[in-house]
Amino acid sequence: MKKILFYLIILLFLGCGESHKRQIALIKDYEQNFNGVKTDLKLKVLEIERIGTYPVDSLKIVSSSREERFKKYEDLMKIINDKKLEKELLPTYLVKYKIFNPFIQAEQELTKHYAFDPNFTIIVANW
Repeated sequence: MKKILFYLIILLFLGCGESHKRQIALIKDYEQNFNGVKTDLKLKVLEIERIGTYPVDSLKIVSSSREERFKKYEDLMKIINDKKLEKELLPTYLVKYKIFNPFIQAEQELTKHYAFDPNFTIIVANW
């Protein structure tokens, strides 16, 4: 009887944690691909926390130049229209991770926000 109770408690603890495997896989793929070139950044997620939902119509495009901002906006609108996300609330996560930057030969720690589509198949926006 004690063994059964012990295994039930173990199962309870294992089942309680929220798994972020899909989100982590998308983030790794997103961050390690640049213009179709995959770079091994040895990305390791340190913390991932769901911070709520974000309305699609409130997404802001942040970039340095007006042309880049316009292109990102066009890309975002294409994703929203293709996936029919006009009225959706996007799950948003705060992610802290570290990478090894091969250009400066140093390890860097970064913190970013990511907004995913509701099915966790793509990253819609990050900031």
